[in-house]
Amino acid sequence: MPSPNRSKPLHQRFQKPILILVDALDEAVQHKGSETIVDLLANASELPAQVRFVLTSRPEGAVLRHFEERKVPHFLLDAGRPENLKDIGVYIQKQIDTLEPLQTRLEEQKMSHDAFIERVTVASQGNFLYIVWLLPAIAAGRSCSTHLRLYLRVSMGSTGSFFVPNSR
Repeated sequence: MPSPNRSKPLHQRFQKPILILVDALDEAVQHKGSETIVDLLANASELPAQVRFVLTSRPEGAVLRHFEERKVPHFLLDAGRPENLKDIGVYIQKQIDTLEPLQTRLEEQKMSHDAFIERVTVASQGNFLYIVWLLPAIAAGRSCSTHLRLYLRVSMGSTGSFFVPNSR
């Protein structure tokens, strides 16, 4: 016997809002199938109005094109926007003000707070998580992975590597 709820039209089955989070859509576009999750989401207009999505993606043209072609309303958050970078700079300054070991590291390297803030903000590319992870690591003098060392050298110039001392 079918569930009484299943006999109702789809838009009547849900009483409360439903929020679905889908992360890293740019990676889903690489799927080699006839239909990707991006295609499914771009065609989700038949779902009840209570169903909402939060989708994250790098700003890849292939992902955005699916939604733009179907005129799906969307809002783009650009981590590299000046407002976000300014917030990151403010956060870094507050961390310098409160983390004495970070101040000590900057003094040891004879680096001004302003220069450090600028370099690390640029290196973050607007990614707060990068900053939240990086600043305590620098303050603690922890050795970081080779990948991070390379990232800092590329982003900050060769002098940036001093923040990742080799503890071996």
